[in-house]
Amino acid sequence: MLYTLQIIFPREEAIEDDKQVTTNKKELLIDKEGYELIDLHKKYQSMGYLVNVTFRPTYEETDPFTIANNLTQLGIDYKATLKIKNTNDYEKTLKLANIIENQGYDYEISVKLKINETSPVDFTKEATWFGEGAAYSVKPKIAVEDISEIKMLYNKLIDLGYDTTINIRPKKQADMEFATQLSAYPEKTEVIFSLRDSKYFEE
Repeated sequence: MLYTLQIIFPREEAIEDDKQVTTNKKELLIDKEGYELIDLHKKYQSMGYLVNVTFRPTYEETDPFTIANNLTQLGIDYKATLKIKNTNDYEKTLKLANIIENQGYDYEISVKLKINETSPVDFTKEATWFGEGAAYSVKPKIAVEDISEIKMLYNKLIDLGYDTTINIRPKKQADMEFATQLSAYPEKTEVIFSLRDSKYFEE
């Protein structure tokens, strides 16, 4: 299977013309075979880097429940976080907030008020915050260790037309090889290597 690999190297600092210059180097590799990612992972570890891995499925048909099931079958614990892209008026925001609250979950609401000469919003008058010129976003606080707990809520939000995703993040396990984790993810997944200098690293 083919994957996309993004490599984020440790920040480098140098002095140039009596000024401290910071360099952030990234490398993007497209359509790499799984074994190539495994070899690169081993290579960076052998060089003394600590390799933090993030899996980011990008294919439109990726099913988070399939990924979670794959991880479970491999004996890998994970955290599933539900996210909703939304910016609405007060009434629609209230409806979404009620759906989340009725499922027993917490959430945060942020508001963006448009204030100018023609805006009906007067920040000194709270009553004007709920009409035109105000946009609200709901951020649910939903993270579970068993994705089945949020399946009903996820399906309901999808049916109602909300842009809803579930981020699956495997938990770090010292004895779990990268190759095993990779096998749980479908083709087209973006894999991110964030490299850090180990205290054992020797130049």
